Amino acid sequence: MIVDRKNILHIIHSLEVGGAERLVVDFARQTDRDLFNVSICCLDGIGVLGEELKADGFSVISLGRKPGVDWNLIVRLRRFLKERKIDIIHAHQYSSFFYAALAKNFSKKPCIIFTEHGRFYPDRRRLKRVLFDPFLSGFASEIISIAEATKEAMARYDNFPREKIKVIYNGVVFKTGDVNRTTKRQELNIAPDDFVLATAARLDPIKNHDMLIRTMKRVSGIRPDCKLIIAGDGPEYDRLSGEIKKNGLTGVVRLLGQRDNVAGIFLASDLFLLSSLSEGHSVTLLEAMNAGLPAVVTNVGGNPEILKDGVTGFLVDSNDDKAMAEKILELYQNRSLAKRLGNAAKERARTLFSFERMMSQYKELYIKYAEQS
Repeated sequence: MIVDRKNILHIIHSLEVGGAERLVVDFARQTDRDLFNVSICCLDGIGVLGEELKADGFSVISLGRKPGVDWNLIVRLRRFLKERKIDIIHAHQYSSFFYAALAKNFSKKPCIIFTEHGRFYPDRRRLKRVLFDPFLSGFASEIISIAEATKEAMARYDNFPREKIKVIYNGVVFKTGDVNRTTKRQELNIAPDDFVLATAARLDPIKNHDMLIRTMKRVSGIRPDCKLIIAGDGPEYDRLSGEIKKNGLTGVVRLLGQRDNVAGIFLASDLFLLSSLSEGHSVTLLEAMNAGLPAVVTNVGGNPEILKDGVTGFLVDSNDDKAMAEKILELYQNRSLAKRLGNAAKERARTLFSFERMMSQYKELYIKYAEQS
């Protein structure tokens, strides 16, 4: 039984906008404050989501990581752990775990829960990790993967002990606000009769937005009232803008930039697309399913664990824009099928991938290690 409130520290690269980052924000806001004090440490910059948490009264700091292995960061983090009397570290992604493990050293406290949220593309074995990670895993009280596919990759490529890795699927807090579909469409300058395809992702090569542009070139030639809106920002913004113009898709494909409420965008849309080359357990796909959207997504990473092909949407091979276009046109032509898949998607998301379900599993771990501290 927990007598005094215990101190949890989340460590993450930064709190710029992204799937794992939004999860950490929700972790902080939804953790039982009667049992735990929550603070957040960013290896790099605090980011816009970090500023939001600071405005909410949370302690959010940046350690200002330098390139390469920043040995001074380990010293600073170790000092922070002692000053704040941290009982539990929840490290998100490998780099956060690496620094947390070295800062903890061989001390009994704090315990470390390490969650891996995704993988690099292409995935490959790295000699340093193969040799070092079995040793590093000894510093973790729990190693969590957010999908079976990610668990397999951690064991295969990083040499983490497979038997030590648990799977806890991501869940999302579905935030729509006061969204009216008609009003939202007007706000987004979408015609009432347009068939709207939507996606939301950082504009990064791993998300493979070029596949979507090729797909829309196929689709728009047959159904000009099909429009694609892309929420997100990133290093690919200018290049993708050029590709849209070069392919004559201005007015067909629109880059919306960074948006706070993607759930509202999904409620104004008809179909969700995801073209990633690699995925862990996509928070954005879960948000789209929660909004009742059928989806057409690439068959990579954890996507087939979330989406049931032919039941809640369709899976297509990575980079196969022809297959993606065919599935879009099938759902355009068969609106009753689209509605049936969307309803099944909402039911699946809210039954199997709710935030409450995910949080209850982590809360069990927090309490378990709090009682041992």
